[in-house]
Amino acid sequence: MSEGTMIGSDYDDSTKLIGKKVSYWETVRKLQEDKAFAGKFLVWLPYDEYGGIDEINPHTDGWIKENYIRNADILGSSRKKQIEFFLWKSDLDGNGEPKFSEEKFIQWFGSPIPCIKGSDSHSASDIIGKLKDSASQPIEKYCWIKADPTFEGLNQIVYEPSNRVKIQKEKPEQKIPYSVIESVRFVDNSTAKDFSDQWIDLNPNLNSIIGGKSSGKSLLLYHMAKTIDEGRISEVNKDRGHRKLEYPFEAQDGFDFEVRWMDGESYRLKDSTKPNRQITFIPQLYLNRLAEDKKTELNQLVEEMLLESDSKYKEFRILTSETIDKQKAELSINIEEYYRLKQILLNKEKELNELGDRSAIEKNLTLIRDKIEELKLESKFSDAEEKDYSNLQSEIDGFKEKIKELGEVIQLLEYGKEKLLSAKSRIGEILTSEILAETSLRFSAFSHERVEELTKILDKIEESVTKDLDQKIETEFKLIEERRKDLTSIEDKKKDRDEKIKPFEDKITNRKAFLGLQEDGEQEEKKLKRISDKDKEIEALKKGIGVNTFFEKYEALFQSYVSIVEENETVAKIPESDHLDLTSEVKMKDDEFESNYLAKINKKKSLQGQFGDFFMEEGSYDFDDTKHLSNVRAMVDKIVQGQVEFNRGFSEEQVIRSLLDDYFFVDYDLLQDGDRLLSMSPGKMGIILFQLFLHLSKSQNPILIDQPEDNLDNRTVYQELNDFIKEKKTGRQIIIVSHNANLVVSTDSENVIVANQRGQGSSTENENYQFEYVNGALENTFSPLPGAKAILPSMGIREHVCEILEGGREAFEKREHKYGFR
Repeated sequence: MSEGTMIGSDYDDSTKLIGKKVSYWETVRKLQEDKAFAGKFLVWLPYDEYGGIDEINPHTDGWIKENYIRNADILGSSRKKQIEFFLWKSDLDGNGEPKFSEEKFIQWFGSPIPCIKGSDSHSASDIIGKLKDSASQPIEKYCWIKADPTFEGLNQIVYEPSNRVKIQKEKPEQKIPYSVIESVRFVDNSTAKDFSDQWIDLNPNLNSIIGGKSSGKSLLLYHMAKTIDEGRISEVNKDRGHRKLEYPFEAQDGFDFEVRWMDGESYRLKDSTKPNRQITFIPQLYLNRLAEDKKTELNQLVEEMLLESDSKYKEFRILTSETIDKQKAELSINIEEYYRLKQILLNKEKELNELGDRSAIEKNLTLIRDKIEELKLESKFSDAEEKDYSNLQSEIDGFKEKIKELGEVIQLLEYGKEKLLSAKSRIGEILTSEILAETSLRFSAFSHERVEELTKILDKIEESVTKDLDQKIETEFKLIEERRKDLTSIEDKKKDRDEKIKPFEDKITNRKAFLGLQEDGEQEEKKLKRISDKDKEIEALKKGIGVNTFFEKYEALFQSYVSIVEENETVAKIPESDHLDLTSEVKMKDDEFESNYLAKINKKKSLQGQFGDFFMEEGSYDFDDTKHLSNVRAMVDKIVQGQVEFNRGFSEEQVIRSLLDDYFFVDYDLLQDGDRLLSMSPGKMGIILFQLFLHLSKSQNPILIDQPEDNLDNRTVYQELNDFIKEKKTGRQIIIVSHNANLVVSTDSENVIVANQRGQGSSTENENYQFEYVNGALENTFSPLPGAKAILPSMGIREHVCEILEGGREAFEKREHKYGFR
């Protein structure tokens, strides 16, 4: 095209266009050389559209094609394959490896290039924004650009080609409306009137709050957090001492704060009732403090994040917690039962000793029987009489035994009936109340009406159980009458035999001596019977009184904690690409174990000498989760065998209970590239914990963070947090207070809120209020207005970032030239 020739006015007349040519290279050169256009133009080149450069043969004119692409800022294409190719996403070869290396892409076109597509609307009736195919028919796609609708906004897709433009049907990065804060504001009708009631808009993705020292950055974040979830503020304030989060404005009459959500819900800080919505709030230095106090708050924090991360895991932990509570209760009951039985055993052994010497009684009984035989011989019984007498005596002895047995049976049945009748009114109640108690624990979030349905059913069953039980008791315990009839029958038979044996006994010469010997023999037999019965009772007790009766419950308790660690291996797994590893293991609360158990053991002899090498020389317990159960079992055995001396005032049961108490907890640790959390610098600890927050917390609730970059240099922030935050903000709204330019600019904050307090510097005047805020996108830019009295409206967001944040200008330059190849 000749110098100065215009074609715009000739566009509708094709005859006038004949012979006119436009030089792409000449046009680009002119724009680059003209200072009026410097930084104010972008080169968009159609690729696979009508007249696009995709028609150029790459085999014959490849260098021409590459040169066109290399000098373009934006390409025109809506094909997924082409879009990904120009973003350096290569196809894979047969081995699953990228076909093209990064070096190859650099050689072809220098840096990633965004692709866009126009809607090509020719009519007012066309659907706004819908793309069209080659036949100019609408398709189910839109070209979404995340930016202010300005040239500077469009320019952002060159700096962020992967994140700022998408061609697809649905709007990118959509979030659930009730999990996104739309806007917030101070409501200040107090006398001081320190705040404007103007709404401060928030973006669903990343919002960065910046400002000078004491400008109101943390104040704004704090009031958001407290208005939404006051309980979280109380939690982070716990044990903070002088660093508690609190501000004096809240006490003023007329002061309030309002939060408006994307779903239309709105409420205030001082509302007496508010919807139950949650946030994750991380105040300044909170992560560093967690790292310093790792064993307590950090463990609790990780637990909370894990519970939040997976509903099935949460259910597993609830059930495990219930199981642990039951196991501890059962362990306590079993220990109590063990020592109750052990006391009974001691009592019975004492009773056995009091019954006398078995062998002496047996010898005496033999003598008595011999004397009875001598008297019988002196009475000269015939063989027939001797036989009849022996048979009658044998029958009488048998009847005596049966009478004794039936008496015991009747006694037991009557006792059982009496107890069952007294307990019948409570049986149904116990059954239903236990079920309802477990139900209320398991389903605490369910409405009262739903639980009431179950209650009605259980009440009917309780009524039925009680009613049917009366009849069932009477039916089943008819056995008592049957046994009484049996007893009467046996007693009658014995009386008959007693009458029949009297004539034989009358024939005995020394009848008085005979009867005395018989009575003595019966007494000795009763003694032997009591000794034998007591032996059987003692033997039965010994079989059921072993330490296994309670130690198995302790083993189960320990295994419940092991099961948590095993489940964590799956739930707490972090992608290998992040080089971050969350580990967990079962540990013991050493201080509690020392003060509760070891304090009861007499240490005249070393603990290592008393128990074994699982105690250190200085007396501390060397906990090893693989050996702990065998260690504790060894201690239990030595204690119950009387090989351990206790301090005065402690019983064996108290020592066993303190040994088998629940000292367990799940301890978490973080490793990055093999380095443990506690070996890292404070700043590094904070950043690792921050990454963990965003990794594990799968909740879609907003996350509010106050200066996570504390103690970190710019290089660390850029390398560790840049891509990480950019990835996480797409799934969750993030609101962050920062004084680090890289954290604001390199993460491509969608919304930057600038805070200012009047009088905090030489040029920090506000328009009307003590605290003021202005917000906008990074591409919001205009030079400072000369003569402006108020600082916030006097310049664009970009200029505020460059002025407030150290290295702000360099951060923009790094972002705009981060590839450095074009």
